[in-house]
Amino acid sequence: MRSCRTFLLLCLLALVSCARGVRVDVTLDAPAASQLTLRQLDMNVYRILDTLTTDRRGRVSFKPQVAPGQPEFFYLFYGEKRIASLLLEAGDRVSLEADTLGRYSVSGSPQCDTLRVAEKAYADFITAFAASQDGREMGALYVQHYRGAVRRVVSNIHSLVVIPVLYERISDQTPVFNRPTDAVLFQAAADTLSGLYPESRYVKALCKEAERRTQALDLQMQIGAAGQLDYPDLELPDIHGQKCRLSSLKSKAVLLHFWTSAEPSQRMFNIDVLKPLYDEYHSSGLEIYSVCIDADKVRWGSVVHAQKLPWVNVNDGKGTASPALATYNVTSLPATYLISGGEVLQKTIGGPAALRRTLSAILY
Repeated sequence: MRSCRTFLLLCLLALVSCARGVRVDVTLDAPAASQLTLRQLDMNVYRILDTLTTDRRGRVSFKPQVAPGQPEFFYLFYGEKRIASLLLEAGDRVSLEADTLGRYSVSGSPQCDTLRVAEKAYADFITAFAASQDGREMGALYVQHYRGAVRRVVSNIHSLVVIPVLYERISDQTPVFNRPTDAVLFQAAADTLSGLYPESRYVKALCKEAERRTQALDLQMQIGAAGQLDYPDLELPDIHGQKCRLSSLKSKAVLLHFWTSAEPSQRMFNIDVLKPLYDEYHSSGLEIYSVCIDADKVRWGSVVHAQKLPWVNVNDGKGTASPALATYNVTSLPATYLISGGEVLQKTIGGPAALRRTLSAILY
């Protein structure tokens, strides 16, 4: 009798285990015997789990391992093209219909469908943002997407769907959530998800990022209260002979630009690049602090007046011996630094288009 009860218990445990398994049925709009790669998100890289081959009707199924209480992100690739994203929990039964271009629909898992909608919104934003060359349009696109991303996080804060949304990026250097105060959103998501999924490695990583951002926000607030700066300050005479301090500019973004009026190409840079940027972004919070490294202040003054440069123009008349060069370790001209939020954000400007994208993300 005891052995019989033991056998029944083992059978029951086996049934429960099977019931908690995950199954995904895929129908691919592609020729028969097409190959798909199943990959799993391992923090910031994709780990290949399996290669799947569709039957003559384009169907294939897979059963990934998902521990209870630890949802996992899985992705299907056709070649190197990611065609579907899934957030699966133990016990999920999901049906997926996809084509080879990345268009897909999913049923059986509201989380998977929410992830699909979020990723499509992000992909549409990146495509439109990259195609735009107009700063105001890029700014409007960013603001629209940022607000939508905030709403997605708040409305889905009990789901791991929010994690890829929080880590969206405009470029390698610019996350969508690039404001210091975004630390509050990260912390709220981390606090909620750590209570629901304490063993999830994704949640543990999010908690570390939330802590890092919260510490950075606290430090910035302390620095602001102390009146200190995270960048070297400069105080140089302007075109009228009045000393102007870099830190006195309270704009959202400041371009610190080093140049010489002796070089025709650098004079044209004022007209071709800086002036359009200034005209486009000044009303939204951009200022330029232009440091000319000329010993001949008369020539410099003539160029500034002739070009009608409307921003802050300074020159100490010491040429290449100017301490301003050593302060910012300038070894060649021109050199441009972007300052925002009390710190130097980037020291290398990757061309006007990249600068426009960065300014749009900061100012709009």
